[in-house]
Amino acid sequence: MWLSRVFSVRLSIILVIVLVILTLLTASAIAFEGAEAKDPSNIGQVIATIPLGPGASPWGVAYDPSNGYIYVTGYGLNTVYVINPANNTVIATISLPAGSEPKGIVYDPSNGYIYVADFGSDSISVINPTTNTVIGTITVGSQPVEMVYDPSNGHLYVTCFGSNTVSVVATAPTTTTTKGTTTTTNTSVNTIIPAITTATSTALIAGIVVIIVALVAVAAIIALRRRRK
Repeated sequence: MWLSRVFSVRLSIILVIVLVILTLLTASAIAFEGAEAKDPSNIGQVIATIPLGPGASPWGVAYDPSNGYIYVTGYGLNTVYVINPANNTVIATISLPAGSEPKGIVYDPSNGYIYVADFGSDSISVINPTTNTVIGTITVGSQPVEMVYDPSNGHLYVTCFGSNTVSVVATAPTTTTTKGTTTTTNTSVNTIIPAITTATSTALIAGIVVIIVALVAVAAIIALRRRRK
């Protein structure tokens, strides 16, 4: 009787230890899933070349963290190229109106859209990366070149070469608080909820695994204490 009880206790302890080890290994594997190993010998060297075709004249580049793709403006062909960095290939092209001459490009995390400075048409093209289509245009100063997004106020700052100005574009609703009252302005601007990124989903899975194993460990410890009594 006592021998089987001792064996059962030891088996339970071993089971808990194994579960803890498996949890740590699983969490580590999930956290580093998809991470690319970096070869120190490649630092400072060109490791790949992505052809865009004759006349593309690439200018601006932006990264979309919601889908992991790279967006490059083709000044010469009025095109935006969508690149998958996983295999360094062009997976889609977005055509802009003739004469757009796109230069600067930026990603807006407040609504998930891509904004392109159209040097030739004095406007900004708004691209939905979910469908890779132009969903709108915004008129700015003459010959827009570069842009930057300010996350503190949700505004886009556009340098306009031809008019020697900087156009400020509101891309998300502006919220102000006065004496405890919150007022939202510019509500006509559409916003979308960004998709859950790979990093967020892997962290969530790792957390769930840890919680499950912890519950199993607690249940095993409670069972051991009851047997000892």
